[in-house]
Amino acid sequence: MNHPKYLLRWCFEYANKPKKYGLWSNPGEHPTEQAWCQNKEGLLEAVIEGKNFITREIIPLASINGQDFVNFQWIASATQRGLKVSGRPLPKSIVGLMIVGREDKIKIYNNGLCQTEKHNLDYGRINLAGFGR
Repeated sequence: MNHPKYLLRWCFEYANKPKKYGLWSNPGEHPTEQAWCQNKEGLLEAVIEGKNFITREIIPLASINGQDFVNFQWIASATQRGLKVSGRPLPKSIVGLMIVGREDKIKIYNNGLCQTEKHNLDYGRINLAGFGR
């Protein structure tokens, strides 16, 4: 993978309240810092933002409409495959962030590479209203 160009974070844009942001290239240790724990009521758009290492400019790199948003997933890579220190694997480093929608998933890597693909998960057709009956 090429040298990092961006720090990445998730962002939620709401209709009736201020934007909510995640940490730069860090999933966070507390649920309040993590996307899954944020209120999605009034969500207009879910966005992956990038902060350029050199210029410090913050730009949107990918987005999905609020009604189609499913979740964010961090993309991590081990520094050296299989290498262990004191019997424990080396920590993984964040190399990207993926935004998952009802039909697509968009992967943004910290070197600027973008990959979009359809997935076969039926998020749009799942109806949980009758679950447990």
